[in-house]
Order: sequence, then C-alpha cells, then structure tokens
Amino acid sequence: MRITIFIILLSLLASCAEEDSVTPVGPMGFQSDDEVLPTVVPELRPLYLSFEQAAADRGITINLTELGITGNIVELGDNSVLGLCRRSDTEPNRVAVDIDAWINATDSFRELIVFHELGHCVLDREHLDDQEDGICQSIMHSGLTDCVVPLDDPDLREVYLDELFFN
Repeated sequence: MRITIFIILLSLLASCAEEDSVTPVGPMGFQSDDEVLPTVVPELRPLYLSFEQAAADRGITINLTELGITGNIVELGDNSVLGLCRRSDTEPNRVAVDIDAWINATDSFRELIVFHELGHCVLDREHLDDQEDGICQSIMHSGLTDCVVPLDDPDLREVYLDELFFN
C-alpha cells in the first residue's frame, strides 16, 4: 500500500514539472512557449507591456517581442545594482532585475527599475543625473544620487514618461 501511495505521489510531482513550459537558457534569461514576450519571466511581462503602451501613447511603436528583449529576475549580487541591461554582442538586450530589489519594491519602484533598464536596452538611453530640489529629472538617473523619482504621482509619471521617450 505504501509503495502504491509513493508511486502516485511521485507521478503527481512529475506531472507538475512537465506542465511548466519555462526552460532556463542561462543566468540572464529564459524561454517559454508564450507567443508574447517568450523570453521574459511572467512577473515582468505586465511591465514590459506597460512600456510598450507608454510608447504607443506617445506615438512610438515598440514591439519588445520582435526586438528579442529578454527579462529575468535574478540575484545580481551587488546590493547597489537593482537592475541591468546587457547590450554586448554576446548578450544583447538582456534585462535582469535583482531578486532582492524586486521582492522589497513597491509596484511603482518595480516599474521604475524595469523602465530604466528598458530605456537602456530599447531606447539606447544613458544615465542622466540632473535633479532639482531632490527630485530626479529622469527615470534614467544612475541611482548614485539622493534624488527620488515619484512615479506613484500620476501627473509626474506622465512627465517622466515623456522625458524617457522623447529625450
């Protein structure tokens, strides 16, 4: 009887693993069977789609699937690095978000991290550390200053997104 229960439990565990369509392809990316954003982890997909929509709202067409942009949440190991975009010949257009930053971030801060990295990968933006009265002037600030980006304010969010896509 115990052997039968053990075999049933083992087969249930094996069937759960087979249903997972995600296949790791290295420390910075993965591949799924999804047609939209197949190289982006499910947690990041809504933010990638929001980035595309923010561009579309400004008359800019961006298709991250066609561009082959990847996205993963990983341990980056450096507490000061919240995310990164790899733009090298060997690892082009790979976005990584630090797992600790992701877990501890608010929704608006998660958006800031992802939009910042997509700004590098997709818009070819560099860091811009201009600030006024402690408020960063761009989502593309390096994070090395004490300024803040209040993306949770709907009016300021639109100003930041205009700056991101039009500069």
